[in-house]
Amino acid sequence: MKYWHHVALNCVAVWLSSSKDANSLEDVLLQPQAMQVLVKSVADCDVGSASNLFPPLLRILQYKRLNRKLGESDMVDELLKRLDHPEAVVRKVVLQIIQVMYEKSEDPRVFITKHDLINLLEKLVEQDQSKVVSGQAKVLLKAMMVNNV
Repeated sequence: MKYWHHVALNCVAVWLSSSKDANSLEDVLLQPQAMQVLVKSVADCDVGSASNLFPPLLRILQYKRLNRKLGESDMVDELLKRLDHPEAVVRKVVLQIIQVMYEKSEDPRVFITKHDLINLLEKLVEQDQSKVVSGQAKVLLKAMMVNNV
């Protein structure tokens, strides 16, 4: 799936958004094997493909049940690894994905704590060379501080 995973994710995102019965499709995607494939698509994504992979993932995460299930999986850890990506646009999209997962999380405090997001975001605000990335991190950090007080 290494070379065409972004195409596959885009197809899933389009299928979900255009399906008259998105709930049935969502039920299939919530199966453990499908979840593993979604997580693996991010884990196996090479540096050059990341910018194509994350926009469809962001669209898939608009579905609350998928979002929550992926937020409880290894997906978050795989995404956080991508915050070292050389392209600022990719790091920014990763932060947007984390924000969407956080906002739809069943328990935002647990989500924040489990992934040590406060410390991670503080480092990004202070150290990331891109103003776009550090600005996105600052916005997300402020939102999370409200839930973490």
